[in-house]
Amino acid sequence: TINDMINVSGYIANSTSNTDLDDNRSKALGAQVAIKPMEGMNIKLNYLSANEGGANASTYTGTPISTPTGTAESKTNTYNGIISYNWMGWDFAAQYVGKNSKSNVNGKSLKMDVAGLYASYKQEVWGAGLRYEMSKYDAGTKMDVGNVLQTAGISNNKINAITASAWYDIDTNARVKVEIASNSSDKKVFTDKNGVSKDSSMVYGLGFMYRF
Repeated sequence: TINDMINVSGYIANSTSNTDLDDNRSKALGAQVAIKPMEGMNIKLNYLSANEGGANASTYTGTPISTPTGTAESKTNTYNGIISYNWMGWDFAAQYVGKNSKSNVNGKSLKMDVAGLYASYKQEVWGAGLRYEMSKYDAGTKMDVGNVLQTAGISNNKINAITASAWYDIDTNARVKVEIASNSSDKKVFTDKNGVSKDSSMVYGLGFMYRF
């Protein structure tokens, strides 16, 4: 801790990935800077650098991991920044995640960028929110999904999503939530009810939650 506004930390981890196929012996090095410039505002900047993959990753190309043949162990850098602000029931946030990796075997480079803007308003028994999210990735970019390492797609692509949601508390234990999302893509990655590939989609959701 530098002062009341700034906190700096560093860490060493075994891996950037949860998958057992990340079998190299190198360590991941990370750092975080947390800043609180004013009441209700928080800024966090993160950096992580490590080798991903290894002997298994260089040859295994089937389920549950889809790794391009020959990618093998890669030097990977991940950047993450988020700024949030709370004011009179309103919450605002902006986030960016960047990841780039370069194979130590064949020199192949992959890059992924994810950005989001978020706004929500909350009262005692109801609330509403709006968010915009963008993801842009090279074919074969690896990411954690649960505890397995998967690829983002088979071709370079960019996806945009705008989501609006609202919720209402019926009582202290029950909540109803509705959501609508509009998605668009540079490639035809969505499928309609007739099985036709499309570059856009609309998703509607209605949920009921009860806490015991």
